[in-house]
Amino acid sequence: MLEEMFPGHEGLLADPYPAYARLREAGGLHRVSLRSGLYGWLVTRYDDARAALADPRLSKDPRNAPPDWREAGRGRPLEDRSGLGTHLLTTDPPEHTRLRRLVSGFFTPRRLAELRPGIEAHAYALAAGLSPGADLIGDFASPLQFATICDVLGVPPGDRPDFHRWTSAVVSSGTSGSPAASDSPGVAGCSGVASSSGVAGALG
Repeated sequence: MLEEMFPGHEGLLADPYPAYARLREAGGLHRVSLRSGLYGWLVTRYDDARAALADPRLSKDPRNAPPDWREAGRGRPLEDRSGLGTHLLTTDPPEHTRLRRLVSGFFTPRRLAELRPGIEAHAYALAAGLSPGADLIGDFASPLQFATICDVLGVPPGDRPDFHRWTSAVVSSGTSGSPAASDSPGVAGCSGVASSSGVAGALG
């Protein structure tokens, strides 16, 4: 995605920080576009980011976007406000406040302390399997995140390969080069897990 937003920046993925510094020096706001047709503003300075996050004129709800943006994002199941697309990253108050209240009730200090032994066990197991030159994101951080989410949702170990395949399909749906598939098996599978865990009822 970085290479899409900043064409012509050689070595951006390997070392993006010089490019970030140039962007900050050139101004706090930069218009960026993706091959899919989606576009937005990249905020590169701390004070500007704080101001943007506190500005009530800005919305996270894609239904408030211009028509051309909504058309470019059509079929992206995590962003189009249909089914799994209604979540904390696509809602504004008061709906966002309601969803945040539901989530904050789960992530209490006591509950996080209960999750810690399982998270540590996953982390130690993944770290033990790392070899020289391993990809820290792909071989450690992403699997740890996935295992933790499965623990939180109560996904049985035997169902986790299917759940991983479904979530990967959902995340990639509608991205550049991927078909828009809000009715894909991945969406159906994730919706089934959400329903069985009680998430769907809480979001309704």
